[in-house]
Amino acid sequence: MTMMPIGVPKVAYKMPGSRGGEWVDIYNRLTRERIVFMGSEIDDEMANQIIGVLLVSIFIYFFLS
Repeated sequence: MTMMPIGVPKVAYKMPGSRGGEWVDIYNRLTRERIVFMGSEIDDEMANQIIGVLLVSIFIYFFLS
């Protein structure tokens, strides 16, 4: 039996229009899909990071935990 490695999980991702896919970490996949996941309260540093993502993206989906 093979154990799952410890670390950030990898998921499959296929760019629209491309022929092949690739394995990327889950946080990279969420960013590519323009999804912001926040698991903690929003402080000054978190607010700056969110604004940085908003500046380069057109559509953003927020999931608040």
